[in-house]
Amino acid sequence: MALGVGVMNNPAVYRKAKRVHVYDLFKAYEHQVANLFPKMGVTNIRVGDDFSHLYRKHVEPIKNALSVNVGDIRDVQWTKADIEILFMDCATTPNISVTILQKFFPFLIPGLSLVINQDFFFERAWWFPYMAEVFSDFLTPEYAEDCTLVSKCVADPDLSKLDLDGDTVTILQAMERFAARLDSAARQKIQLQQAWFLCERGEPARAKEIAARILSHPIDQTVRYRANNMLRFIDSART
Repeated sequence: MALGVGVMNNPAVYRKAKRVHVYDLFKAYEHQVANLFPKMGVTNIRVGDDFSHLYRKHVEPIKNALSVNVGDIRDVQWTKADIEILFMDCATTPNISVTILQKFFPFLIPGLSLVINQDFFFERAWWFPYMAEVFSDFLTPEYAEDCTLVSKCVADPDLSKLDLDGDTVTILQAMERFAARLDSAARQKIQLQQAWFLCERGEPARAKEIAARILSHPIDQTVRYRANNMLRFIDSART
């Protein structure tokens, strides 16, 4: 919404029509049906239902700036133009993340384009800091807050460098190097992502060690909650 409002209100944007391209499945998830839609006064949508009509109603004031695309982003063939701002809020799996890289990153403009990665610090999304380090010669972090990382494109990407199936040590070391670029609060979040990565690699004992180390230092309440939640998850999985 904010990006569309900016396009509509910015006099420097000479071509406003369909300037912002939106991609979403627009299929209702369980947590949306249980929490989001009732808060909006919507009670007739079930899990799996299409809710694109609600989205279109919400963005009605800026509809002329939007090109709304319903469907799987992995099926998109982007050949339209260079991309000034790439807002990623659907890279929920390593596979989808790689697809976004392959389809959209070649169209970023070195020295100009921004990549806004929503949920970058989500504890289970270990591939984000790993990919950020792999592409550190291409993307430089500009701003980090809560779950979001904003990076600037500084060079053309070399997509061949990415290997999400690499060995555990290599991926952990890459995550550690990227964490060193950020402040202590962000580093703690990446340490938690390392722990979840170890869980996925079948090393829960090492994951628990990292979580315990995080909890032994002063941390914000969100990180503490998520670290404890991870420990409960590991213990329940082993019983």
